[in-house]
Amino acid sequence: MEATQRVETTRVRLVEVWAERSRASIRLENYLEAIDNAARALSFSPNNPQARAIEREVVVRIEERAGKVLESADFAQALRLYDAVFERLGNQGQEAQERRAEIRIRWSKDLVKRADVAEQDSQPARGVLLLSKAFALTADPELASRRDAYLDRVRAERRYKVLAVGNSAEAGFAYVSERLMREMMGPFFEVYSPTVDKPQASLRLAVGKPRFDTDRRTRTERVNYQSGTRQAPNPHYKSRQDRVHDEERRVLEVEQEITRQQQYVSKYQSDVEREGPSPNVSTGAEQNLSNARSRLESAQRRVIDQRQQLQRARDDLNNSPQFVEEAVYSDHTYTVTTHTLRAAASLHGELTHRDGRAAIPLDAQLQVEASDDEYAAQPVINLAERRLELPSAQALTPRLYEQAYRRSYDALAHSFEQHRLELFDRAKNTTASDQRSELYVIYMLMDLGSIEPSASIALAALEGIPDSVAVLTQLAR
Repeated sequence: MEATQRVETTRVRLVEVWAERSRASIRLENYLEAIDNAARALSFSPNNPQARAIEREVVVRIEERAGKVLESADFAQALRLYDAVFERLGNQGQEAQERRAEIRIRWSKDLVKRADVAEQDSQPARGVLLLSKAFALTADPELASRRDAYLDRVRAERRYKVLAVGNSAEAGFAYVSERLMREMMGPFFEVYSPTVDKPQASLRLAVGKPRFDTDRRTRTERVNYQSGTRQAPNPHYKSRQDRVHDEERRVLEVEQEITRQQQYVSKYQSDVEREGPSPNVSTGAEQNLSNARSRLESAQRRVIDQRQQLQRARDDLNNSPQFVEEAVYSDHTYTVTTHTLRAAASLHGELTHRDGRAAIPLDAQLQVEASDDEYAAQPVINLAERRLELPSAQALTPRLYEQAYRRSYDALAHSFEQHRLELFDRAKNTTASDQRSELYVIYMLMDLGSIEPSASIALAALEGIPDSVAVLTQLAR
């Protein structure tokens, strides 16, 4: 009982702590934190009167705050507050859900009205953003249709058109221009040839006729290979032979020890016989005789063990060859010829801009090469003949054209990004808020994968849409 009471006392105290923190957050107008603290109080003790009281108190203050921000049309903040109530304060779920639905409808209607104004002011990009958010709030298919119509208009009006100019009969220009028209085509970027009305940039390109030359170089390769074998002394044979000698020496030492102990036994036996019998008394001679016999028996046992070890050593020696085969290695050299086929062509080009930006030069010397080795068969090292397998000169030509294409592609991509960043700079420096929004949205739509954070921050302040990037990104799916 005491333990249960202590747990309950702790729960009550924690509820008081979280309730006080929630009130402190309200005083600081940190309403999301106030909701979070009230939710913690409820999680410790859902039926605690203080927890329920702070929940009601927080909801009342949220309603007051939401009412104020709605007066200034800050729908995003009001919805965020009721989203937090719905997610964290489960007892208020039904009422919070109703308020969320009301705010979504009001916000959507407000966005549609502003989109109508944007259309009247010839600001279709703003219309795309406003209707995209309205659709995200209501999932109304009619809004999606209007949004898509605005988006098509923005893409048509803001498409970055590049005219590729060159001799269409020239194989290099034909290759590059066709690749650019096929692979650089996008919603806001397209390459045209031979003509297009009012291009933002013109790519003048000429790829010279490929030139070919060959080169041959020789080198000597050296290979160390096994050329045979030879008889060499077996290192294990010598060590086992030494062991046999050691065991023979030990046997001899033990045999000599046996001889000595036999002599001692004979001597002490004579002493005992000379002294005669001594009943019930062990004389010194008898003791010496007993000790000598013990030493003799020990030596006889040792010599048996030692002879067995000697036999094992001799067996190991007999099983070891005195000589073994050893590999013999030699160096072999042979000649390798490296053939190199090179192709080169001149690239002359320039990307000019209608808006006066500096031209981007494309002049370069293009070069590719292919190499292969050949050598005769080398039977002594089991190396098969390698025959020359070089591509044809014609096969290198597309690789030259590919280099010209990559240089052109990079120049166009850089030009487009410059154009996009200029829109971003114009947006930052434009005073009219609606025009700023229009330019920011165009900048974002041109590349939704690369957006300066300040652009989305600015749109949140200008249009009241804090998740503009996420809303527009849905268009790319």
